Amino acid sequence: RGEKGGGGLETQYPVGAEVLVLQKPLTGTLGVVVGHAQGGKMVEVEMTLTPKVRPEQDFFGNRVCQAGTEAWLSTQQMAGALKVPPFLLSKLGSSMRVKGGTDIGLNIKFDKKGFCMVGYARKGEDNNWEYSKEAFELFREYKAKFPAIFTGLPRCKDAREIDPKELLPEVENTEKYLGELSDFLRKHPYSRLPLAVIGARYCAAGTVAEIEKLADEYSVMKATAVRVTKRDVIAPSALLLPASGAVSAA
Repeated sequence: RGEKGGGGLETQYPVGAEVLVLQKPLTGTLGVVVGHAQGGKMVEVEMTLTPKVRPEQDFFGNRVCQAGTEAWLSTQQMAGALKVPPFLLSKLGSSMRVKGGTDIGLNIKFDKKGFCMVGYARKGEDNNWEYSKEAFELFREYKAKFPAIFTGLPRCKDAREIDPKELLPEVENTEKYLGELSDFLRKHPYSRLPLAVIGARYCAAGTVAEIEKLADEYSVMKATAVRVTKRDVIAPSALLLPASGAVSAA
């Protein structure tokens, strides 16, 4: 909130000044000061409106985010669908190195560091990990391409450092196998996605695409809508001066 300057509203909100309206239902509308009313206590503002554009259409991004329908699976649900022990998802979902340095983990969640991969893993309301449909497909592809990892890990679950030969006793060339796995993880499209702080809000790719589509439709609607001029008397506490960023004291 800005400090009151001398000279009253005529000085703070001079005729011709551009203002941003903060009161509903005109929140976010730009207007121009055209006068002062009620003994200089109120500001008369002229705005250009598009009546055929419904108010909720001005906030389509927030509406789409709130209506998001992405399905998330608990660790137990995910493990059941993939037919693997839950502990295996927990270990492979993070970073997991074997002797020699190869990381066989997917690196989509980091509990101690407080990060997770956007759109793949998140903490649910019960503070337990949840996984998206994309994460399920990633685990399923991993299991299909490198099944020996999934059958071998239960033998090494208590090991401080995983020995490739103990992990992959049936693989003739463990170095080659782990090299191919490393290439798979490094080149997979998911590996280029960002990490976010656990608890951060974000939108799935489908939600972003829907917002972009609605933005294009909204631009066309606003460009072709019939404009009308409206004058209203507004309290200074409900106005913002964009140029200075100051809001009048109530």
